[in-house]
Order: sequence, then C-alpha cells, then structure tokens
Amino acid sequence: MYDIIIRNGRVIDPQNKFDAKADVAIYNGKIVGVGDYQNAESDRVLDAAGHIVTPGLIDAHAHMFEDGTEIGIYPDVAYLPTGVTAA
Repeated sequence: MYDIIIRNGRVIDPQNKFDAKADVAIYNGKIVGVGDYQNAESDRVLDAAGHIVTPGLIDAHAHMFEDGTEIGIYPDVAYLPTGVTAA
C-alpha cells in the first residue's frame, strides 16, 4: 500500500538516465519506486497521462519579490505550479 501513485506519466530522471512512460510510487513522503504500479493499491492516484514527471527544476537566475518591484515575480505563484522548486 502506497500513499500516492503517479500513473501513466513520462518519467524523466536525468540522474539515472531514465526516460520512459512509467508510474511513480510514493510512501511516507519519499519516492520508493518507478516502474509498473498499475495493480498496486494507494490512498491517492494521480493520472499523469500526457504530462512529464521529473525531479524539481531549478531556475538559476530569478528576480523575485514579496513587497513589489517592476522586474520581479511572486515565486510561489510563478514557480511551484510549473515544477520549479528552487531558485
């Protein structure tokens, strides 16, 4: 039994040179497996068909603000929904 299974996504893991349609099994906040989990039980299932599943992305150059500038963005609004987890 897993907490979350992300199914049917294109999993890209550059560190392990993996790029294929696969499922991702998550337990206790950690990825515990990548592969075929179609028959596995889970508390929550996310269908990622047509989407890319990858480790968090890093933006190496960013202009962020919380109180306002003309060239900055709000990181929580602009980054997290697009997969950027560090800037």
